[in-house]
Amino acid sequence: MIATIDCAALPADVTDLPLPSDGQLLLFGWPEESGWGEVRYVPAGVAVEEREQYPADFPPDDDDYAEVYEEVPPGDLHLTVDISLPYVKTIPGPPWSPPLPGDPPFEEMTEVWKDVLRDVPDGAFSFGGWTTPLLLGGYGTDCNGFNPAWLGANPSGRSGYDGSVPGGGPPDHGDWVLLAEFHGGRQGGASIHWVIQRADLKERRFDQASVLVYWNP
Repeated sequence: MIATIDCAALPADVTDLPLPSDGQLLLFGWPEESGWGEVRYVPAGVAVEEREQYPADFPPDDDDYAEVYEEVPPGDLHLTVDISLPYVKTIPGPPWSPPLPGDPPFEEMTEVWKDVLRDVPDGAFSFGGWTTPLLLGGYGTDCNGFNPAWLGANPSGRSGYDGSVPGGGPPDHGDWVLLAEFHGGRQGGASIHWVIQRADLKERRFDQASVLVYWNP
């Protein structure tokens, strides 16, 4: 369990997402190279049972798992509201660097915002690392150099210059949005991105979400 979001505690329009107005959003994930994750939604009033603290397949006395438990300790989340900027810069050179259609032109914007936000302690371009563990909605940051919403729409990671789109251009991320992003504080950096199509989010089809895990040991 990475985070539990109390949807009723979120002010209206605090995100760009059509989230439920009540109930709990449960975000699961494992911040490892072979990580995984899922999303569950528990509507208000639904009876639930408390599970064991540690999943049976992830015992805390195993060295492989103990490291993660130590580096990602439990704690409380407190909401703050901030701007979200499209600043993902992809790795140069096709086929690894698809443009990000659907986002505003951002190359020049990135350079401007770097100057504005470079000294903000918890800013997107700070050199001190992330102190905000969870982002909800917005553009998010990046997943191994790519826009996470784009990877949700294009799981193969191909640039798309093969005529798959009329005119031969790259596919965009269409209806896919970033639901949440977790920065686990692991040594070397770790992130989990939960992405989903907006239509599935509106219809509460959270089983259709995709989860991207990136860990740089």
